[in-house]
Amino acid sequence: MEIPFLTGMATGASLIIAIGAQNAFVLT
Repeated sequence: MEIPFLTGMATGASLIIAIGAQNAFVLT
């Protein structure tokens, strides 16, 4: 039960980082 949860957290974090980087690139 822990592995899918950790992978979900990793994918969610990567998506948040990617979106944040894209927004920062657009805003600047």
